[in-house]
Amino acid sequence: MYFILDLGGTNFRVCWTEALDKVDVTSKIVIIDNTNNYQKDSDHILNIMKSKSSEAKGIVVAIPGSFNHQNMILGYANNLKSWINKPFFKELGHRFNCNLIIDKDSVIAGYGEAFSMTSPGNNFIYLSWGTGIGGCLVSTKTNSLPEIIPLNWDETFKEIETLCGGRYAFTNFGVELKDLNRSQWNLLIDNFVNELIKITDLTKYKFVVLGGGITSKKGDVVSIIQTKLEARGIILIKSKLGDFSAIYGGIALLRTK
Repeated sequence: MYFILDLGGTNFRVCWTEALDKVDVTSKIVIIDNTNNYQKDSDHILNIMKSKSSEAKGIVVAIPGSFNHQNMILGYANNLKSWINKPFFKELGHRFNCNLIIDKDSVIAGYGEAFSMTSPGNNFIYLSWGTGIGGCLVSTKTNSLPEIIPLNWDETFKEIETLCGGRYAFTNFGVELKDLNRSQWNLLIDNFVNELIKITDLTKYKFVVLGGGITSKKGDVVSIIQTKLEARGIILIKSKLGDFSAIYGGIALLRTK
């Protein structure tokens, strides 16, 4: 069995598959709420995995924040604070004793987008917009593995997340993201567009693939953003993979091992 875990600020996704070709992700995945209780959530994830198989050939874990590979602990993540310095990843390695790949969620999702060929260009920014905001640069070449270039979060995404990330909606507007009215959405859209233009200016990439929860839940907002960016010479494409970019990226990575 192979497992792909996508650990996010709102949900945890646990995907399993016996083979790596033609994986039907929607029928082999469990999505559970992040309760911000490390012990409860980590036990829940491990129990799901054990219910599918006691053995694994490979596991990919997509996580936000910074990971200490030497000590096998999460060093920091805004939306996984209860997981910082906890032993889950060591336990995962000991329990299944298999090839274990752990990387930033944006990087793993970047592989998924690269192999899905969503973007009309070979070089693009992958941006995930949900509880938090993050991304990477993706460069694809024919008959070669894509190159995924991580971006410094503080320098690149801190401002756009503070203004537009789901976790900051209550701070910025006094209501949760789902409860924003039209004028509040208009302000958030303008902030998102202005900050994304800064990112494209910084990276010199003019193609953007947008994934994450906002993409799948607020198509009208994405359409407005697309129009505004197109007027500035920036092409934004909605991800074909929606909330599952990191899952597909994990499958793609396991195929290369």
